Order: sequence, then structure tokens, then C-alpha cells
Amino acid sequence: MLTSQKCLLNCYNVEEFFTDKSQKDYSKEINQLNREQVSMDDPRLIKLIRNHWIENPSDAEYNLQFPDLLDPSAGQAPFVDNRMSFKERGFYVECGALDGETRSNTLMLERLRKWNGLLIEADPYNYKQLKEKHRKAFSINACLSIYPFPVIMQFKQRFNQGKLIENERDRGGKKGTIIEIQCFPLYSILLAINVTRIDFFSLDVEGDELKVLQTLPFDQVDIEMMTVEYKHIDLGEDYLKHYVENKGYDSLVKIGHYRQWANDIIFKKRKT
Repeated sequence: MLTSQKCLLNCYNVEEFFTDKSQKDYSKEINQLNREQVSMDDPRLIKLIRNHWIENPSDAEYNLQFPDLLDPSAGQAPFVDNRMSFKERGFYVECGALDGETRSNTLMLERLRKWNGLLIEADPYNYKQLKEKHRKAFSINACLSIYPFPVIMQFKQRFNQGKLIENERDRGGKKGTIIEIQCFPLYSILLAINVTRIDFFSLDVEGDELKVLQTLPFDQVDIEMMTVEYKHIDLGEDYLKHYVENKGYDSLVKIGHYRQWANDIIFKKRKT
């Protein structure tokens, strides 16, 4: 297993992920774009994500484990619903989306207010379960890049605690299967679905939240509200708040659950 810092970036051949010929045809192209570290808005990258990674919303009936539980979040969804004046048919982005139901910050908005959106989940095992829920949203099985370019990185699978491996500290500790996974900048994924206006963005990527936000061109993407997990960010909660507030947002509330299901700050775009 490659473990050096250099080999945390693009050391893997994405062709190994695929088995049939059609998949290998485009895997060669994405592998080349990874090596080139192309820009987030490169038309070749956008086309590949749109044609080969994004999956369409389901038109089947929901297949939820707890169909009578309207809000599985830890309070984020009803808070956002209230502050958005109970808006109908908004658009959300949720990363990581887990299995599409457990502690979802967007399922209530989808079911109650008829929102649609984009679900992003890195772990293939979680993503398979997500697809079985029949969510009414676009979805993608990929991680959000912590760089302003596409990259293949190692990822430790641990259900809701899965995370990118950026150093030897991440590799150790709690057990988990280590896999290689394709990562895309959030902006690239948004361009692939032709969306740059988001009503609500939920970001929970086990410590890389700030790095993901730092790749995002806030002058090109309009996000009304966002909830961001702060617990595992190395630079801390105050640094995160300062960064997001400097992008034109107000910090509204800190969500903390007694079972530590949530450690989020909810932000709202400042009126100008």
C-alpha cells in the first residue's frame, strides 16, 4: 500500500475501478484529467461527471426504513425550514448523505416541501443503500475534493465516520476498510447539473469541511443557507466561523445533540 504524502494524490489508476469496456473508455480520460490537475470548470471534466457519475432522481415510491419519521435530522432541517419561510420546491445539496435517510438534513424538506437536490456520498457501501431509498434527488458516488482539481485519494470506510486519508494519523486509529475513491471539486459537480443557486447546503465530511469550502468560488455560487459540521476541523470552530462570515454570511445557531449526532453551525447569507 502506498503511504507517502506524494502518493496521496493521483497515485492510483481509476481504470482499476471498472470492469466493462465502456466504463474503461471514460476511465482513461478521467485518469488523464486527474494527472493534469485540470481546473474545476474544465469542460472535459464537467462532461465526464455529467455523463458518467451523476445519477437522476428516482421516480419510484420511497423505500424508507422509518417512513413515519418525517425529520431524521438533529434539528437542522426544521430550523432551515423556518428561516426559509417554509419555502416550497427549493434546491439542496447534502454531503455526506450516508444512506439517504439516517440523520438526513434534507429528507424532510424533500418530502414535506417538495424540494429536490443533490446527494453526495463517497462510501460505495453507503451509496448503495442510499439508492435503495429512492430519493427524489440527483446523486453521485464520489468524494468532494479538498483541492481545486479532481483527484483520486484513499478513503477509510466507517459508515458516518468515513473520511479521506491525508496523513498517517488518518490511516491509524479506529478500524475501517481503506479504498481508493474519485474526488471532484464541489463546483465541478454543480456545473455538471447546471446548478449554481442553492437554497440549503449541508456539509459533513469528518474534518475536511473547511478545505472543501476553500475550493468553492463564492462569487460564482449563490448559497442561501448552510449547515457545516465543525467538530473535527483542525483549525477549530472559531476559524470556520470567521472564514464563512468573511464570505458574506451570518452565524445563526450552533446545533449540538446530546448523543453527538450533530456538531454543526448554521449560516445564512447576509442581506446586502
